[in-house]
Amino acid sequence: MKSIFARNVRYLRRKNKMTVEELAASCNTTVSAIRSYEDGRAMPRMDKIPEMCEALKYYDVIAMIKVDLMKHDVNFGVMGYEKMIASFRQIQSIIAGAIPIG
Repeated sequence: MKSIFARNVRYLRRKNKMTVEELAASCNTTVSAIRSYEDGRAMPRMDKIPEMCEALKYYDVIAMIKVDLMKHDVNFGVMGYEKMIASFRQIQSIIAGAIPIG
């Protein structure tokens, strides 16, 4: 079963009418890395996820990892930069072990 993150990357990329190549270029990564993320075979480093969210025009990093966005049909542009920064701080706390995942 694919991870929520894998489904969300593919869903948001398609919703933004982006190709895998365009997303890879926006994230300074390879096409094969994006395909691996979308197929659920790999996960990007935690510090790469906010960059991917920005490229996909979705600014809630935590939701990107934990919420099936296809089921909620997300609105773009609602979250904003401040929400992205707050989410990135949460990611940093998770990495540091201050907030449990799940």
